[in-house]
Amino acid sequence: MYVIGLTGNIATGKSTVAAMLARLGAYTIDADKVAHDIMRTDETVRHRIVQRFSPDILDAEGQIDRSALGAIVFSDAQALCDLEEIVHPAVLDRIKERLERCDADVAVVEAIKLLEAKVHTYCDSVWVVTSPREVQLERLMEKRGLTAEEAQRRIDAQPPAEEKVTRADCVIDNSGSLAQTWRQVREAWDAVPCTKRVPVNKPCAGFEVERGRESFQGRLKCFFREHPRLSSWAVLSVGMIILLVLMAPGTLSVGQLLRLAVACIALAGACAWIISWE
Repeated sequence: MYVIGLTGNIATGKSTVAAMLARLGAYTIDADKVAHDIMRTDETVRHRIVQRFSPDILDAEGQIDRSALGAIVFSDAQALCDLEEIVHPAVLDRIKERLERCDADVAVVEAIKLLEAKVHTYCDSVWVVTSPREVQLERLMEKRGLTAEEAQRRIDAQPPAEEKVTRADCVIDNSGSLAQTWRQVREAWDAVPCTKRVPVNKPCAGFEVERGRESFQGRLKCFFREHPRLSSWAVLSVGMIILLVLMAPGTLSVGQLLRLAVACIALAGACAWIISWE
């Protein structure tokens, strides 16, 4: 079995890449979910966490309130370190057990602390997912309901992404469109031993995406980033047509307005082309 260690800083899109790998046939393990399950079911671990952080972090049912615990550890580096020392060994043991029981050709261990917790020692390669800081902030605020200050604190609580990138066998840039990310994942998958080559036209739909690209606003942002010249043409065309409608005398016929609109679109295209010159 070939094991891929998948990591990256918070809100870079690791879950999106993991979902793509699962679609390609990989067996995936989410270390974050494993940690949550351990804190919920392992009495020894839960007792040690409560001992370290006080019973105030427990909810009405006696379970660890992850929001309360997160508010503490993401504002205190030592507290985060203490929590990791309690939880990581149990998480590592659980991951090893699941890998030993797995009979898939390829397994993926998704873990934000893959390198720090030494999970990568059980992996054949390390893949790192990256995204710009502003994209991380946007995802944390939109998907997790954090304030800008809380999101920044969580990002700053982690080592710089460059530290992970320098130790990566493969880097997935998850700042562009879903199709761009899928292409990178597909190409990296093709390079993994014992995998079948993925058809170039294989669609990337069919799994849940962590970020909000399924929304109109998300698709529009991706379009503008991927097609700057076409976007400039569209914006200039719309602006010129609006000015034409507002400024044209009422004596113009519909046919004349349409011809002028076509001329505006052509002129806008020429302007966008000239603007794109370097």
